[in-house]
Amino acid sequence: MKYCTNCGAEVTSDAKFCMKCGVSILSNTGGEPYKSVLEKNPQTPKQSGVFGSYTEQSLINEEIIIYRAKLHWIIYLGSVVTFLISIFCLRLSDSEDDFLGNLGASLIVWSIIQLIITLIVVRTSEFFVTNMRVICKIGFIRRKSVELFLTKVESISVDQSIIGRILGYGSVVITGTGNTHDPFKMIDDPLTFKRFVQDQVAKHAQ
Repeated sequence: MKYCTNCGAEVTSDAKFCMKCGVSILSNTGGEPYKSVLEKNPQTPKQSGVFGSYTEQSLINEEIIIYRAKLHWIIYLGSVVTFLISIFCLRLSDSEDDFLGNLGASLIVWSIIQLIITLIVVRTSEFFVTNMRVICKIGFIRRKSVELFLTKVESISVDQSIIGRILGYGSVVITGTGNTHDPFKMIDDPLTFKRFVQDQVAKHAQ
């Protein structure tokens, strides 16, 4: 899949001209066939495999990454609380009543499972602002993603609770032309992410 670098419209892989604006799909340097930024510069790190960067592998012609956000450390809170409760149960257990001991052992196993799941979510989640698009992807087995060209972004809002404002995390909601997407939660420093999106949208509007 590739896109017109002039208007952002999707074009077929063998297209030579954009059907929407008529601009040539070939690059401006000697008629070189369409290539992404990573293909033009092989020295640029390009991860592959299950946990490879989706965004870095899908950059389109002349697209560069401006800003990258990440999930806040608060996402680990559930597994940490479960682990602390398990330790508390184990300390209270005795030989006469082993219920707390079994409960504590079960909670330790569950906290480890929670931690592994959280690590996978963090590793496979991406929040990028490029000079052409806003790309948000979260999840591995169950994936939720939003890819919007900057010209299609109508608004971006941030929702933060009191604790979120204190600790520096919140939910980001991106609204595209005619669509409102579900919020991406627990984003670290969401206001900075919002500012970079607005800056790039303003540049495209000039």
